[in-house]
Amino acid sequence: MKKTEIVIKDGENPLDSLCIPFLEYFNSIGLKTIESCEGHNLGLEQPYEPWILHNGMFYIIFDETVSDEDIANFTKPHGYGSFLRGNFVKFGHRKFKWMYCLGDRDYKLNQANAKKDFEAFIAEDKEKYWEIVFENERKEER
Repeated sequence: MKKTEIVIKDGENPLDSLCIPFLEYFNSIGLKTIESCEGHNLGLEQPYEPWILHNGMFYIIFDETVSDEDIANFTKPHGYGSFLRGNFVKFGHRKFKWMYCLGDRDYKLNQANAKKDFEAFIAEDKEKYWEIVFENERKEER
């Protein structure tokens, strides 16, 4: 799994390469993210425990400041429920957070479906998204 070093507020953290476009996109539209994982191939023979984020799961976790209304406003114009392979779910204990996730135990299937969802997310916002990506690349070159 390729990791990319990017600078964030509290220092440098390795991020899974498939998550980076999601993080750039969600943060660019005001949905602040705090954690992500593209899933790991630890094998389907691992015991399934539904109460934990299992090894194949692709997920993006949003900051607690991302509200129900923020998620509703995002999902409505993007056709939530009609095309998404992943889900937006709220989870936590005492402090609840939103998460976008693909929870199949097969990490390759999750990654393929995440890519399809990403294309759908940016379909209406491609120009804005690529402008942000190119700006980030220019910053990295400096």
